[in-house]
This record gives sequence, structure tokens and C-alpha cells, in this order.
Amino acid sequence: MRILALLKKFPHPQKRYNWLAGAEIYLLRILQALQADGHRVEVYVHDGRPPAVVEGIPTFGKRVPGNTVRNADLLLTQAHYECTQWAMELAAEFHKPLVHCIHAEFSIEDFKIDRMAALFVFNSQWVERASRGRRQALIPWTVCRPPVPREAYRTSTPLTGRTHIGFVNPNPIKGGDILYHTAQAMPEFPFLVMTGAYGEQERQLSQLPNVEILLPSANMKEDFYARIRVLFMPSKVETWGMVATEALMSGIPVVATGTEGLRENLGYAGYFVEPARRENLNYWIQPLTELMCSDEYWALWNEKAWVRGLELNPDFDLKNLIAQLHHITENWT
Repeated sequence: MRILALLKKFPHPQKRYNWLAGAEIYLLRILQALQADGHRVEVYVHDGRPPAVVEGIPTFGKRVPGNTVRNADLLLTQAHYECTQWAMELAAEFHKPLVHCIHAEFSIEDFKIDRMAALFVFNSQWVERASRGRRQALIPWTVCRPPVPREAYRTSTPLTGRTHIGFVNPNPIKGGDILYHTAQAMPEFPFLVMTGAYGEQERQLSQLPNVEILLPSANMKEDFYARIRVLFMPSKVETWGMVATEALMSGIPVVATGTEGLRENLGYAGYFVEPARRENLNYWIQPLTELMCSDEYWALWNEKAWVRGLELNPDFDLKNLIAQLHHITENWT
């Protein structure tokens, strides 16, 4: 198959790690899987970038030529308005099947994408369920959970070398304010905070002596996951929470808000605080303290994390998605 991905964002050849948003990493890994399966993949992004190969994917920052669309087997896009309208217009003009990747339950209704869709790809079971009634029932769909390659995140740091409580992207949606107050209330514990791709970052964190701030890294495995003992995720909203899956690949316990996405993601391996209690610091301080102070307690959650990480092998979802794309292209008229 020849696949054209029409996207709002994609890693930039000169500054590819200036953002680490899970939704864009999700698309990158799906495209890499398609390429590894022998398909021709190209990405077009509206940002004027020069042509380049990024993470193995040919990438262009210009409008896609008509002949390129004409020779494609299918178009793939993400539910962001800036690229969704563009993709739908090209699909209609050249009569090509259009696949929409969905990571928020409101996307179909808000962007009116079900009038031009050959397949919906949801990032979680709960987003698929929540979108029912917002989409036409006859349009095919599948669930492809965010692929996280185990080897890219598995670390071998001994417990004695895991000294920090970790946090990624301290903006208000991710709970940056709760992080600040929790770190302030736990001065005896070091926090390792990696800044994120979007949202206003919690600025007061730099005032705390027990907080170390990292810029986004191309090597999160060694720079971040190899150093943390527990991952802290007091998010308001998570439709999946890819960093939680990444932590599982190293057996790192995760203390998180019990959002629909994180519950589906972490399952029995997540230490959850109910959303209604997330602003009460005591519900965070207690499990974080136990995991930092008790090796036995940490080992219990570490084993759960290892096992859950093995269960989240992405191969089945990716093979199922590729089979569905084949079926669409073979039967498109």
C-alpha cells in the first residue's frame, strides 16, 4: 500500500524533540509499523519544513502534489481541525479512502469527520465507547492502543539508583499545580520533572530546591526513566497516558488519577486516586511516601508493573490495524 499521512504536527528534522505530545508520537509509531510491514509511507505537514527523512519516514512541509494523492491507496489523518479539513477535501477530490485516528471522544462530532471516513482508529476502548452516538454506526472502526516498544524504555537501573519521583509535562491539565504543592509538602524527596510539548508549564517549580527540571530529551530511557522510582500522574484528563505505559516497561510504579484512559492503560498495576479526590494532597503524599521509603512495598508494585507492561504488547493491535487497512484498499470502489 502507498499511504499518505496528512498531519498537523510531526517531528521536525532539525528540532524533532522540541515536543513530545503523545498523540503525535502515537502516529509516528503507527507509520513506522506500516513501513516495517513493507508499505510506502509519506507524511505531509503544513509548516514549510524542508523535505527530510525523520525517524525513517519521508516527510514534507508543503501541499501534497495532486499526482501523489492520485497514486496513493489511502489517506490517513488525525482529528485536529487544521489537517482534518485538508484531508477530507483531498479524499473527496481524488476519491480516496480516508482513515481518521481519534484520541478524544468529542473529535468526531466537533470536526464533523464522519461524513468522510473509511475507518476510525481509536486509541482506547473507552474513547470508542464514549464516541458512540456521535458517529455513524455503519462506519468501520478499530482500536489501536498507543504502541510503546518495550526495548526503547526498558531500563536496568538497580533500585538503589532510582532516587526520584518522576513527572512529565507540568501543565494544568497534567496536574502541574498539584505537583508543585506535593513537592513543596515533601521536601525530603527529590522530584525529576521533564517539561512538555504543550500547555503553560508550572513556573513555580524552579523555586523548589528538591525539584530538578529537564528539557525534553531524545533519550528519555536513560535521562528520565532510568532515574525515577515512581511516576506521578495527577492528571485532570488522560485518554490513554502514554508515559504511564512507558514507565511500565521498566517496572516503574505509577501513582495516577483514575481517569478512564489511565484505568484502561494501567489496569491492576496502577495506584489510583479518584478524580474527586485529586486536589487533596494527602491522597498523593501517602502512596508516594510509601513507594519511596519501603523497598518491599515498591517491589510489590514493581512486579505488577512488569506484568502489565508485558500484557500491553502492541503487536496484536498493529497487525489488526494493518489487516483492516488492507481490507479497505482492496474493496474501495
